[in-house]
Amino acid sequence: MDSCRFTGRIPPAIGNLSSLKILYLNENNLQAPLPNSFGNLTELVELCLESNQFTGEIPQQIYQLRQLEHLDLGRNKFTGNISPSGIQQLSLLKYLRLAGNQLNGSIPETIFSLHQLEHLDLSNNKLAGPISPSIQQLCLLKHLHLAENKLAGEIPKEIGALSQLVELTLNANHLTGEIPKRMFLQWRHLSILDLSDNQLEGGISSNIQKLESLTCLNVSCNKLWGWIPREMGELTKLEEVCLADNEFSGLIPRELGNMVNLTCFDARGNNLSGAIPEELGKLPKLENLLLANNNDLRRPLPDSISKLIKTKVCDLNPKKLELDD
Repeated sequence: MDSCRFTGRIPPAIGNLSSLKILYLNENNLQAPLPNSFGNLTELVELCLESNQFTGEIPQQIYQLRQLEHLDLGRNKFTGNISPSGIQQLSLLKYLRLAGNQLNGSIPETIFSLHQLEHLDLSNNKLAGPISPSIQQLCLLKHLHLAENKLAGEIPKEIGALSQLVELTLNANHLTGEIPKRMFLQWRHLSILDLSDNQLEGGISSNIQKLESLTCLNVSCNKLWGWIPREMGELTKLEEVCLADNEFSGLIPRELGNMVNLTCFDARGNNLSGAIPEELGKLPKLENLLLANNNDLRRPLPDSISKLIKTKVCDLNPKKLELDD
């Protein structure tokens, strides 16, 4: 019963459906409170209340539904903490989405005891504090989204133990320290890695070549420095690379010309120097080449780049890299 334009409250009579296993009421205009009888739906396996107008703390009735494998409360107006004792009761969860609310406090340690979790999305809330090393206990996790919160401290090296990860988004937090090298060693399935808009320092390890399934890398708007590792060129599935607004220096590696699926390369606002490699201009799918505000990049432009400028979106240093008339 999703997108049915229901309004008001869920009636108490719903508790009579004690054998119900799947309930989707997403994209309506339903409001709190849930009736106490909602806790009678003890056979529920899937519950989706996403995109409604629920307010207040996550109702205790939901924590009573211990057969749940799929729980989506995203895009409501829930506030307060995630109950440590309540969430622990949902030990069969494989999918948990609480994104797009106003939840605060820290991520409860007990959430890492949900060993069946494959998808965890707590993004776009007001969660604070560190990411616990206990996250390594979620060994089946494939999708981890903690973006747009107030998480602080270092990225725990233990996160590298999540060998099944396909997507990791930690962007728009207050994370500090270096990117753990261990992160790159076991993530053979990782496709999306977004660490942008934090306060991360240090360089990108040459171990990044281990991320053989990576299609999107975004580490923009941090304090990263050092050379762009030439080993990045071995990631032939990469489609988008965003390194903008950091402190990367040195040459742009020619090896990046091996990334045959690359559509966007954004390294604006760094300290890159030398010539732009001709190999970049020969990439068959490249649509966006963004290198402005790297004051030590120099002319002459390779012919392949000159041709690219005439047909694609290029943002280079206007004063140092003008095209000849």
